[in-house]
Amino acid sequence: MVGAYARDLLLEEWGAKASMRRTRDVDFGVRIGDWGEFKALRESLIATGEFTEVGRNLHKVKYRGAMEVDLVPFGEIAGEEGRLVCWPDEFGQEMNVLGYQEALAIAKKCPVAPMPMVTLPAFVGLKILSWNDGPERRAKDASDLGFVLKNLSAMDAVLESMVDFADEDWDDIDHRCHRWLGAQVGSVFGIRTRIALADVLAREADTKGGWRLARQMATSYPKADDARLALECLGVGVAAAGGGRIAS
Repeated sequence: MVGAYARDLLLEEWGAKASMRRTRDVDFGVRIGDWGEFKALRESLIATGEFTEVGRNLHKVKYRGAMEVDLVPFGEIAGEEGRLVCWPDEFGQEMNVLGYQEALAIAKKCPVAPMPMVTLPAFVGLKILSWNDGPERRAKDASDLGFVLKNLSAMDAVLESMVDFADEDWDDIDHRCHRWLGAQVGSVFGIRTRIALADVLAREADTKGGWRLARQMATSYPKADDARLALECLGVGVAAAGGGRIAS
């Protein structure tokens, strides 16, 4: 399980004091070999009578007429690099699924259903990559990321997990939390994915850049420079995940 529903469960688990509006949608990453397997999976869901089609969207089905379910294929279907899925429809839409394989490898048990669920660091990493796949249509990913970063220092479980975090800057707890989370994100993913994440964060935190991601986090960060600094600290943590102490 990935996406907004997993976000809600993770925020509860980590002890977030604030909350976002709960979603009625749920996203699942599905490890699959090819489009034939994906089609068979989708058809088997619809055949149960519990799921129905959602227009012409190949990746969506509706559960009991109420909950929209997104199926995100990854694995062999994405090719050798595990980077792109091209939907076999007339639109030829491409989707970046880099990082899904690694997220599955360290997935946790979902508290409400017998299935694996993304961890908080993996969730953050996948959100960044998803946003970068299409910033003009992925503002919700930016909003989710901003909410997590803004509320990180208010999560009791995060502060407990940071006790042994090697960081030389103790002056700003928020920035320290962001570097800690960045280090966790960096440790989840392999070198290719980690480089991709570091590149996105470095570009979006550049003081001379356009700050597109920071500006799309405005719901949690009204001041774009505060969001940019949060992304910068997150990037420092990701870049340092290979080892060594993290400097401010």
